[in-house]
Amino acid sequence: MKKFLFLATLAACLCWGCAEELLPEEPKPVEGTHVATLSVGIESETGATKATFVGDQTFQWQAGDQIGVYLYSTTLENVTGAYNEPGKYGPWIAPFDLKSGAGTASGIFSRELNDGLGECYGNVAIYPYTSGSRYAYASDNTKGTLTFNLPSDYTELEDLNLVRMPMAAVLDMDAAGAKKNFTLKHLGGAVKITLLNVPAKAKYFKLTAAEGGNISGDFTITLANVGTGTLQGTGSGNTVQLSLKEGKAASELVMYFPVPAGTYKFKMSVYGDGITYLEGFGGNTANTIGRGNILQMPAIPIPEPNLGPYSENLDPASKASGLTYQMNVYSFKDSDGDGIGDFPGIVSELDYLDKLGITAIWLSPSQLAQSYHGYDVKDYTKLNPLYAGGGTPNHTEAAAETAFQNLINAAHQHNIRIYMDYVINHTGDQHPWFLDVKENGPASAYWNYYAVSADPYNDVHNNLIPQIPTSWDVDYLNDNRWWPLFSGAGKSPVRYAVELDWTNASAPSITVSETTEAVTSGDTYNNPARYLFWGNGQYTPFADNGTNKYRVVLDYQSDWGCLVRTTNNNDDWSDGTKWGFASGKDQIQKGVAHVLTSTESNNILMPDGTLYYYYSAFSTGMMPDLNYNHSNVCENSPAFQAIVASVNKWLDMGLDGLRLDAIKHIYGNESGDAGSENREFWQKFYNAVNVNYQAKVSARSNLTGTSDANIFMVGEVLSDEDHCKPFYAGLPAIFEFQFWWDLRTALNGESKGSFVSGLCDRFYRHKEVREGASQPGAAISTPKLSNHDEDRTASELGKYMPKMRLAATVLLTAPGRPFIYQGEELGYWGTGAGGDEYRRAPILWTTNLSSAAIHGVNDKYDVVMLTPSISVASQAADEESLLTLYRRFAYARNTNPAMADGYPEYDNKTADNANIMAWYMHQQSGGDKVCLVMHNISRYTQTVQRWDGDNVSNSTILVASDPISISTDGGKFVTMPPYSSVVFALN
Repeated sequence: MKKFLFLATLAACLCWGCAEELLPEEPKPVEGTHVATLSVGIESETGATKATFVGDQTFQWQAGDQIGVYLYSTTLENVTGAYNEPGKYGPWIAPFDLKSGAGTASGIFSRELNDGLGECYGNVAIYPYTSGSRYAYASDNTKGTLTFNLPSDYTELEDLNLVRMPMAAVLDMDAAGAKKNFTLKHLGGAVKITLLNVPAKAKYFKLTAAEGGNISGDFTITLANVGTGTLQGTGSGNTVQLSLKEGKAASELVMYFPVPAGTYKFKMSVYGDGITYLEGFGGNTANTIGRGNILQMPAIPIPEPNLGPYSENLDPASKASGLTYQMNVYSFKDSDGDGIGDFPGIVSELDYLDKLGITAIWLSPSQLAQSYHGYDVKDYTKLNPLYAGGGTPNHTEAAAETAFQNLINAAHQHNIRIYMDYVINHTGDQHPWFLDVKENGPASAYWNYYAVSADPYNDVHNNLIPQIPTSWDVDYLNDNRWWPLFSGAGKSPVRYAVELDWTNASAPSITVSETTEAVTSGDTYNNPARYLFWGNGQYTPFADNGTNKYRVVLDYQSDWGCLVRTTNNNDDWSDGTKWGFASGKDQIQKGVAHVLTSTESNNILMPDGTLYYYYSAFSTGMMPDLNYNHSNVCENSPAFQAIVASVNKWLDMGLDGLRLDAIKHIYGNESGDAGSENREFWQKFYNAVNVNYQAKVSARSNLTGTSDANIFMVGEVLSDEDHCKPFYAGLPAIFEFQFWWDLRTALNGESKGSFVSGLCDRFYRHKEVREGASQPGAAISTPKLSNHDEDRTASELGKYMPKMRLAATVLLTAPGRPFIYQGEELGYWGTGAGGDEYRRAPILWTTNLSSAAIHGVNDKYDVVMLTPSISVASQAADEESLLTLYRRFAYARNTNPAMADGYPEYDNKTADNANIMAWYMHQQSGGDKVCLVMHNISRYTQTVQRWDGDNVSNSTILVASDPISISTDGGKFVTMPPYSSVVFALN
């Protein structure tokens, strides 16, 4: 039986009795009371194929239909078990059944009414019997159940897949209780909407009655297996909206909307998350719906949106977008099954990057380093062996270098440049330069590579520490940027007697003296055990005399100091197991007791060696800052020359550019006028490397596209625009953090504020600074969303897909060379709350988690996020995914020179519309192409009038996120759905 869904809106009528409670069985007459018979006349139609109403007269049914009748009053108070609020529906009278099969000529179904039981004449309504109804009813549902509307308490019924329509009847019996037949009359009708070519992501269906109002109650979708419809809102205004869960594409989708009888103009809209497929369709024709009528509207085809031309097979040589992909090598793609990303893995996914329109890759630090992220370099001339791929036996520095060369060559064939992340503000504390300084002190050949001082305060004020301004007046020994360096220690063993007094368990003390006693035997201690942890991971037990005092004699040799441990389990560093100095600036004096703490637990420095301090701008002893001397002579410093020489090695292999970490920290005065030394340093560094880049032009001859005449470098200044702008005097590009901060504010507030004016102004301000500095290479804007150090874009936008899509389209239509951070194109979210690894999640390539390089981020990943639906495989097959949106807008950028290298112009036409971001893009390189970029950042449809000279039409759409309407009636108007974007190629 074809399924329908009806709404019951029942009329008020006369009632002459009331019921005390609902009875699940038929009530028994009471002696001496008035008994009448309710007779329902029903006719059948041989061969009927569905249960329906014929006009306003009779009711047809077929075999297998289970139908019940309720009596109710709209004037009496509810009784126990009644539905909804008191007085709204009145008492519900016990049901009886109408179950005759089809094919009978006619039938009278009767039931006696007894006013002594509180039954009343009043309204009659037909309702369903289902397993979830008030009166449970076992029935044969092979033909389906005819289902009518129930009060709101019944919305959980299992089968709401059928049409509900209003119907009721008024009893009209004489005082003698004569039997009379009556007819069931519709009190309203329904609108039948048929949609054709419904996309899978179409989830929200809205019908608006432009005239007449009051579309009341529920409606549903009748196409099987599309999804589950859920009514949004009250359903009693002039608009009702249905959301569809787990939908899938349908060639035909039938929808029924119940309405009271009347005349209406209907408009239909269809949406997905952030996608508009149909906006306000119809509305020009007045439609009259009578009682019991179903108005069948003409089928509405959902138009194929004109989203602009697109091909995923763009010739690499044609790519001109300037799009750079920021890649965490360790979590991008694993090629050898060890769970860590590698260079061969990148090569295997160059086609993926091609389809994303990428023309350059910024690789996370790839050199030999101490940490997974690589920002604590151990050697600038060697690569991480794990990035070699090919399995563990192949994890060598030489193999990594070969794999890196293969990556550069393969990427160049895809017209993709390779940029290395260079971290030259500091090294790791395991770098051979720093280890030599620790071992040899001032005699080290690398002593001047770092800022080291035995007396930082006086040396700073005597201008002997180039990084630190003499004006800084701080207590350096209590400043987290100065760390102890125990130089000269550990070169030869010293025999010490170490005494540990644990009498005061909350503040034990240690006393050290030189001795000639015999070394303590390792088997003479008692519980509780205490150990001296020193040297290369050695645990030497103390001897315990039983009075909480311990002693050990040993030949001590340690270049980092020591600690007192209450366990020799090197995997257990829980609270209370590690005891050291409260300050890392202290050193033991022989024969003097020093108090230990388990809260700070800094290394205990023995009397041998000399205590120096080294500078670390990032307040961690693991990253000592390099010393380049003062900026006016920095190019002569050995550290400067060593770094430039290391870059030359990679330039010889065909490297195309550098991303430079923490550029405002080379000198302590970070930015502004006081930061002139930083800017001068980077100017000299850029020039020194650029000379070598230009000399190695043959190393990039295999690049399918045209290489830059000057090396590309982009610097990180984690500050606002005022602090970033001056650095263009030293480098051609500085990351535009201001772009993302302003965009985030605009999207979350749905108001553009100063975003567009800021985008345009920054472009020209940077150009002025760069040209004024007479530097090679023009200023290059580098807009970005989030990066590896920031909470993800999706997290900052509340994981709201419409705004995530807007963030993507705004980025990809901005001037300059935009940067796409790994995973942004897939909608990744993540914050640093559980560790930075959650901002650096691995790419899920297939629907199987084994395709993700989860070990590269220490197995710290969001299992809720890395599910099949967010995978590359799923999104690549989905024409409406975020990945597809990125690809389409990147394609437009690659194929239109105004978008690829254009300069922006503020659009005054939309200046007063807070919801529309708009600007023009003009071609720079020998052409006159012009594009108009428009973004509606609000939740409301926006209609914007354009200048008469703007060639806006369906045929000039270069790319759009949603269907865009264009009208030339009385002017040129562009109508943009909520959260939508469009680019017009005006000429």
